Amino acid sequence: MKKETVINYFGGVKETSKAMKMHENSVRRWKDDLPLAIQCRVEFLSRGALLSDDSIEKGIKPKFDWERYANTAKYIDVIDRVGHVFGLPRIPTIISPDGTKVLLKTSDIVYQTDDYDGLNRALKYILHEVKIKSKEIKHSFRDLYLLELDFYTVWDILARAEQINGAFECPERILYSAIHGD
Repeated sequence: MKKETVINYFGGVKETSKAMKMHENSVRRWKDDLPLAIQCRVEFLSRGALLSDDSIEKGIKPKFDWERYANTAKYIDVIDRVGHVFGLPRIPTIISPDGTKVLLKTSDIVYQTDDYDGLNRALKYILHEVKIKSKEIKHSFRDLYLLELDFYTVWDILARAEQINGAFECPERILYSAIHGD
């Protein structure tokens, strides 16, 4: 792990020293190749987004840091990437910058965007949740809205890949039926 990589990840020497809970001069004195103890601490603080050399040797892959992405990405970039489906912005459901993963907020589960079987199962699950939530006496419109956004997001990914299950060809009608019990 390189010193420059860590400093860039945290956003500068000052921010790195704050995250590592050490003096700025200590960070400045780091050698270009960081010792394993510091690498392990960085791996922990970055929640696996940055990996120690030891973890890389073991074949561990870096994790995508959704929280950091959500906190640092420009709103317009996120909107441009996820776009709008049927006029609704798909936030807080987030698609990774490289378009390979989608975080469904209502279930807090990350799917690969090419996992068509998993996404079709997610679509069925979301629809099931919509049916349950809409029948509750004190249902939350916010919860229904978020489920609806997740449904449209997954549906859009599958439709673009031409992997949509035939039962889901008209999403508006399906959601209407689920909510109104038709």
